[in-house]
Amino acid sequence: MVVDQLSIAAGGLTSNKPVRRAASPEMVRVPAPELRRLREEIIELRSQLAELLSSPDLTMHLSRRFRLTTRAAALLALLCNREIVTRDAILARLFRGEDYLAADVGVRVLICRLRKALTPHGVSIDFVAAGGYAMPAADRARLKRLAGGSAP
Repeated sequence: MVVDQLSIAAGGLTSNKPVRRAASPEMVRVPAPELRRLREEIIELRSQLAELLSSPDLTMHLSRRFRLTTRAAALLALLCNREIVTRDAILARLFRGEDYLAADVGVRVLICRLRKALTPHGVSIDFVAAGGYAMPAADRARLKRLAGGSAP
């Protein structure tokens, strides 16, 4: 957004040239080294997400079939592909770099939403005393059939 010098004269500008101002107060300048680091971090996170979504077709089908967010569908794909998924594994894969308490609440919210979406289809997610979650083998197979994937 270009602003005339007269409209911001109170700011102490003395030039008659137009001044370029950020379009939003949230916009800030980021130093080049920090920008490079952020870009590398994004690339790393994308590769981790690709690894997490080892069965992208299943994740896509789960997301569409049950109207889930990408993160919830990724968690559901983890539950479908493993007998037990520990809370630490979920935190490391889905909430990496986030505040632990917020991520811990996020895991509980995702599990709650998944249970709500899956209960009408006869699929359950059980809490494991060792600090994780599990889905019975029959439910994993049923879920893969519901999602359009192949059962094991």
